[in-house]
Amino acid sequence: MSETLGRIALSRGFLEKRYLDRDPSGEFMSILRSWIETPLLNKKHGVWFSADGMHAFLVAEIFAEGLNLNQFENAIHIIDDSFNDLNHNISVSLHMVGPPAFAVASRESIRRDATKLSIIATCLVIGIIYLFYRSITLIFLCLIPLLCGILISVSAIVLIFGSIHGITLAFGIVIIGVAIDYPLHLFSHIKANEHPSEAMDRIWPTLRLGVLTTALGFVSMIFSDFDGLIQLAAFTVCGLVTAALVTRHILPNITGFSSFKYLPTRVEALPFELLMKSKILFY
Repeated sequence: MSETLGRIALSRGFLEKRYLDRDPSGEFMSILRSWIETPLLNKKHGVWFSADGMHAFLVAEIFAEGLNLNQFENAIHIIDDSFNDLNHNISVSLHMVGPPAFAVASRESIRRDATKLSIIATCLVIGIIYLFYRSITLIFLCLIPLLCGILISVSAIVLIFGSIHGITLAFGIVIIGVAIDYPLHLFSHIKANEHPSEAMDRIWPTLRLGVLTTALGFVSMIFSDFDGLIQLAAFTVCGLVTAALVTRHILPNITGFSSFKYLPTRVEALPFELLMKSKILFY
């Protein structure tokens, strides 16, 4: 306490005077002095090492524009490549921490999960279509608008932004999977002895309204400040509109489509039978 009072009397004692009522014994300042007087890390050849000399601590500064994950990822790849070039004759490991490393690792994890979910969702959709329609030809016809939508969307994003994020591609494919409903609506509304174009003329106003309302839901994301959301919105809108136009103008006129085998009555009843036999109650 006497040492604290003595330091307060000096000209530089105004700092300790501020904390006198909360720390009368000056323990906080003593801890700060101990950190200064006793370095926590040892320096060897200008590099920080742990006390046992087995771990080195290096600080790397990445010059990137804000939170540009692509620049972060490129910098991390450069560090990894440089380390691998030096790691031929010695046995050492590299561990990177910090916001850039965490952000890049998180994006890669999300990208892997989204890609895996996209593959699973695609397989499930194809399986369900085959279960209820029992036609391989119909499955390929359903995929035509979807694949055209993906192709046009990727081309538009690359043309506008110069590149496409992996997350945008993975999540975008899942979202525009909604577009596979468009050919299914067409197939389900074709009557006996009716040309597909006639069925499309009949359902187009309703289908067009559904496309517009779904697309407008993503237009608001275009005004976001995050490039990933802007790309995802543009990708989805382009994909939905393209898939709808392909379903409207191309799919009904594909050669041989008029000989399409219509849905059997037995298969039509299948989903209702499964629902009635289920022990789960739906409200």
